Amino acid sequence: MKKKPTTYAEKLKDPRWQKKRLEVLEASKWMCDDCGDTKSTLSVHHTYYEFKREPWEYGLDTLMCLCEDCHTARQDGERDLKLEFSRLLKLVQLDDFGFLLRSINRCVEEREGFVTVIPSHEELRRLELEEELRGFIGKIQKFGGFNQ
Repeated sequence: MKKKPTTYAEKLKDPRWQKKRLEVLEASKWMCDDCGDTKSTLSVHHTYYEFKREPWEYGLDTLMCLCEDCHTARQDGERDLKLEFSRLLKLVQLDDFGFLLRSINRCVEEREGFVTVIPSHEELRRLELEEELRGFIGKIQKFGGFNQ
């Protein structure tokens, strides 16, 4: 009886992942999706993870072909985004969570060009939070976090 892979490294040796990995590399024409490099070693990057989902169970639209330098940069950037998001969540009280979500939506719309001015008569603290969120949303978009 074949042992089920348990570690992430073992899962990346699974034939189902190897097949998915080749599909991603071929779809990207063996070129880094970020910088266009075709000479460096290429990796496949998951843009997000879901609990209890296997690496090969993601769609091609959620996987990226990246050179080692871009892969490291994305992983570092995404780690920093998670830390920053945690910090932002601590700035708001639980009763402000709806405000946080509305602010994120407004900031995304503004960055996407849907809104030219954000009308706001909120308290100064909330305006400061919106400014922090704008910077945070910009960083997320840099890493493709809001791409569909």
